[in-house]
Amino acid sequence: MTSTMLAAPTLAAAQDEAQPAAEIDTSSIGDEIVVRGRFIPEPQRATSQVATFLSKEDLARTGDDNAALALTRLSGLNVVSGKFAFVRGLGDRYSSALLNGSPLPSPEPLRRTVPLDLFPAGILDGAAVQKTFSPNYPGEFGGGVIDLTTLRDPGDDYLTLRAGIGANFETTTRDGIFVSGGDLDWLGYDDGTRSTPAPLQALLDTATPL
Repeated sequence: MTSTMLAAPTLAAAQDEAQPAAEIDTSSIGDEIVVRGRFIPEPQRATSQVATFLSKEDLARTGDDNAALALTRLSGLNVVSGKFAFVRGLGDRYSSALLNGSPLPSPEPLRRTVPLDLFPAGILDGAAVQKTFSPNYPGEFGGGVIDLTTLRDPGDDYLTLRAGIGANFETTTRDGIFVSGGDLDWLGYDDGTRSTPAPLQALLDTATPL
């Protein structure tokens, strides 16, 4: 009985001492810590295929004039004659080019790929070179596919003018076989100089055998 009475005051004293420690300051609950940052996409890490990418920031930093010069910065891609892209050392017949995901026809009759110097770097938002199969691109390539992405809105108006001149020193200022053309040949039109002679045209109109 005596021990129980002694233990009760001791337990009560311990509870009184622990009571202040149990009190928690709740005035700071509800405060938020906000961390702001800029999201920089990294497509090189996001993709599971073998591909290289050229971003808008890369184009602005390098200051290249056209897409052909800009693509020389990417690994595994060579530009021949300043305009034709060779991916992984394979010829242009093993590569293809896209513009915003659509196939680009080549203006060169004997080449499959498009001369990439036709596209100014100022209108590009980025470029991707896909070297392995991907469901996002056509599978008709052996070396790689080049996908050019244009700007949605250029932002500022721009005007680019170019002028050039060339000469062939094997024929310029040398004698050769020439034809006396019309006055509009420099415009690409015939002024009638090459028209069929009237006697021959009369025979053709009457179906007279020659």
